[in-house]
Amino acid sequence: MFQTMRRVFGPITVGLIVGAIAIVFVATGAMDVLGGRMGGGGGGYAAMVNGDSISINDFNREYQARMESFQSMMQGKVDPKFLKQLGVEKQVLEDLIRKQIMLQQAHKLNLVVSDEELKDRIQDLPYFKKDGKFNAAYYRELLKANGQQPARFEERIREDLVRGKFAELVRGMARVSLEEARHEFLSNEDRRSVSYVLVNSSYGRERVTVSPKEAEDFLKTEAGLNSTKQHYEQYKFLYTKKSAAPLAKPKAGEPAAKPEYLAFDEVKTRIAVDLLKDRRADEATKITRAVAEGILAVGKSSGLDALKASAKARGLDVKTSEKFNRSQGSIAGLGVLPDLVKDAFSKPSTLSKEAKIYENRGSFVVAFSPMEYQPDLAKFDKEKDALLDSLAQKKHQTLVEQWVSDARQNARVKINPILFQQDAS
Repeated sequence: MFQTMRRVFGPITVGLIVGAIAIVFVATGAMDVLGGRMGGGGGGYAAMVNGDSISINDFNREYQARMESFQSMMQGKVDPKFLKQLGVEKQVLEDLIRKQIMLQQAHKLNLVVSDEELKDRIQDLPYFKKDGKFNAAYYRELLKANGQQPARFEERIREDLVRGKFAELVRGMARVSLEEARHEFLSNEDRRSVSYVLVNSSYGRERVTVSPKEAEDFLKTEAGLNSTKQHYEQYKFLYTKKSAAPLAKPKAGEPAAKPEYLAFDEVKTRIAVDLLKDRRADEATKITRAVAEGILAVGKSSGLDALKASAKARGLDVKTSEKFNRSQGSIAGLGVLPDLVKDAFSKPSTLSKEAKIYENRGSFVVAFSPMEYQPDLAKFDKEKDALLDSLAQKKHQTLVEQWVSDARQNARVKINPILFQQDAS
């Protein structure tokens, strides 16, 4: 389940500069995720990067923003322990380290922001305007209400602007020729689709049987009961009481409404069954593989019509995939299947001769009958400007990431050892 949630959410990356500035006003106070372990409610450093410090306060502020982002996505149903399991704390710190490195690279290039530029940027922010105009008194009042010192806030804005100048400098290096755009167009528009039967990993898992007696015996053991309780606490947000209406989305600055959770005793048997099924993953995979191989065998012996009938007899649908190109490596709804993509584009395609099985994380795809879609060159003239711009943005992003990554490898980074210590309890 944890791996599934990680795939769903994935790592959160640094937002646009304006978005980073807005983070300051997400909450009325920064949450100290260290719970006082550093003393002073957040003093000290989270990390040192080439001698420059990232403060605990900045780390806590960024972490709070991530927390609220998750709460917004999940309508408040998020447990801080779950974020710890996802490694969000480490993601936040790594983002801050890379931002600091980006700032240092900008300084090496003598990129600076004048006081006038800083003043113009702050006065342009909508948060500090009244009746459409910047209001200095309201500016100071709002910063104070959010626990911000004007000097530190202005320093962060200046740093964001410097990073923006660095990004613009690199953007100027990202030049794309018309030939590159044409090659990209032809590569993107040369597409295939395949007919397929998907035997999902859940197909086998659902057919793994766990009797009530097995679940009961599991809960009687100390290890079984403890693992069930641990799962319940970690994923409690999955066990909420059903309500007639969905939770209302909180207004800006207000805490999210807390959902009501089912009691442990109400769900412990269900959890125990799920945990026992997870422990029998090999059995589930064998079931899933056997079904896929059975369908394939019918197709090889009796043809595609018999293959389709065999799939439908097992409650499985025969579908046609979305179009995909050679560079994707993955297919919508099927996942990362580079061998399938390779076979679909081979000439002649091996899938034209017979169906084949492809495995992806415990799921099996029986694929056959590829369809070919050639590029429409008439579209290139209409789309070339947008394509040139898109390629330039990709190249710009790649250049920035490569520049910062190279600097990150050579950076002297010291992380405060207390930062990720587990609470002693």
